[in-house]
Amino acid sequence: MLGEAEILAEVIRPARSHITAAIASRLAILGATPLIGIPRGYSEEAPAIYITPGRETPTPEYGLDAWAAEYSVVVIVDRTQYTLPDYEVIDRIGAIAHKALMAHADDALSAADVIVCTGKRPGHSEDQGDTIGVELSYTITYSVDPAEFNHAI
Repeated sequence: MLGEAEILAEVIRPARSHITAAIASRLAILGATPLIGIPRGYSEEAPAIYITPGRETPTPEYGLDAWAAEYSVVVIVDRTQYTLPDYEVIDRIGAIAHKALMAHADDALSAADVIVCTGKRPGHSEDQGDTIGVELSYTITYSVDPAEFNHAI
């Protein structure tokens, strides 16, 4: 099995890693440190932000490869901090997260060809606790030179 030193020496940081880091950086303004990876059950602590990279699909084009990368972004807040109805807090938190992701910044995400929100789903604590949240789904398309190894395979 390759160790960390071998994988760092073998391939420079893939474009998708840069994009994931840019998403985390943009969402940090929401007041929590974004956690990246496949969640093993969401924490009931709020606020919390989870970024889950999903499937990545290539489409060969002349001179470039277009990659469509799926992401799930979950934002969880403490409902007791708000006087608004839950549905309105969820809608507003979703809109704020979306606005943060779509804002212009000088990072890898701004180099994406297309960023599309493909879905939004409200969420409530399973045990009728004090957390509510929203899950946003995105497809981010970006292009890379297939001769470069600066992309995920």
